[in-house]
Amino acid sequence: MRLSIPPRRLVDLRVFGAATLPDRELVRLVCGPRVADADVDAAVAALELAPAAREGALLASPHGPRLLAALELGRRAARVPSSSQARITGPADVVAAVGARLVDDGRWWLVAVDVRLRLARAVAIDVAIADDAIDDVVVTALQQTLQAGCRRLLLVRRAVGAAVAAGHDVAVLDALRARAGLVGVAALDVIRLGDDGWCSLVRLGFGPPRDPRYR
Repeated sequence: MRLSIPPRRLVDLRVFGAATLPDRELVRLVCGPRVADADVDAAVAALELAPAAREGALLASPHGPRLLAALELGRRAARVPSSSQARITGPADVVAAVGARLVDDGRWWLVAVDVRLRLARAVAIDVAIADDAIDDVVVTALQQTLQAGCRRLLLVRRAVGAAVAAGHDVAVLDALRARAGLVGVAALDVIRLGDDGWCSLVRLGFGPPRDPRYR
């Protein structure tokens, strides 16, 4: 029998991504809408066990084999990086991945990366570059990062003239790192693109690196 996904969960999955859904919702998506609440609770509890105990607990439940199959697919997918996802290990990678999309229109761009530093989301933040709008930029960037299921982000913008860090860029980095730490997100860098190249605040020594792989 074919099990359909409830419309609300399907919308959540498509809009926010699987990484943002709680364990119970993911179990229901895998097992189907008719799974009993008690079975969902048992599956969620089993997922928190050590690998050997987890497999035994899931095999003892009616929907366990489906969850074990999903876990194995996830394990295999994690070992094979997608060719469409650029790996961001430094400012040059950021510029190569999104630089061509940036224009001097007064907006910051968010670059969110996953745990393997692969590009997960790159979007413009629709907030004008102004000192009184820094909080709006930071909050929007963190929301977009968490919605993408990521815990690492960078901000980048293009400006006319030389690629020289301005006081506004430093203020954005300071505010971003202060807010990001509160929600468990690492702000890796703030980058400015100019007519003569790019400027990375991390490379300039503004604060210690938040991830040793990014430098």
